[in-house]
Amino acid sequence: MKLIYLKEPGQVAYEAYREVCPESKFTGDKLPTWQDIDEELKPYWEAVETAVTNRVINKGV
Repeated sequence: MKLIYLKEPGQVAYEAYREVCPESKFTGDKLPTWQDIDEELKPYWEAVETAVTNRVINKGV
């Protein structure tokens, strides 16, 4: 099965987080958009999204 991503891997997870927590808990600054976050952070958000996806698939949640 070939997956077609309309958004980058990790982007859905980050945007969901940013929606409920729009400001940094450390600095109070507004969180950047997906396009503006440091590239080094994107693999972490991809891992979050993968973990959630696997949980849904494996548990049928």
